[in-house]
Amino acid sequence: MEMYAYADRLCDERRDAPADDLLSVLLAAEVDGERLTQLQIDIFFMMLQNAGSETTRNLITTGMVALLEHPDQMERVRADLSRLPIAIEELLRHVTPVMQFVRRAERETEVAGQAIAAGDHVLMVYSSANRDETVFADPTAST
Repeated sequence: MEMYAYADRLCDERRDAPADDLLSVLLAAEVDGERLTQLQIDIFFMMLQNAGSETTRNLITTGMVALLEHPDQMERVRADLSRLPIAIEELLRHVTPVMQFVRRAERETEVAGQAIAAGDHVLMVYSSANRDETVFADPTAST
């Protein structure tokens, strides 16, 4: 409830003084000619906060395990902290803090030769995509 109250206070502030931020965009947005309700904005705010904290928490824990399993890689980062941004990107790919999502196709399409009908449920498996041999020369290697 405190997060909803916080979101409501931020919305009040942005209504009075819009800023160059996502909340101001949401407050000004219209869908089919109607503005988002406060409840819709609150739910989006909570979803965004939860998604950010979950992926960050998962990356920190699984990333540390990966570095402990590959002490040579941990030493490379420790020896040169300028490598940290690339290490984070590689850890995102290697340990994949979000495993999968299911989505429903809005319209008929095709992905990699596979027909997908409107209304079909599609499972996106991030760990598989992050090891796609058509994108990564050696997808299982730690770089």
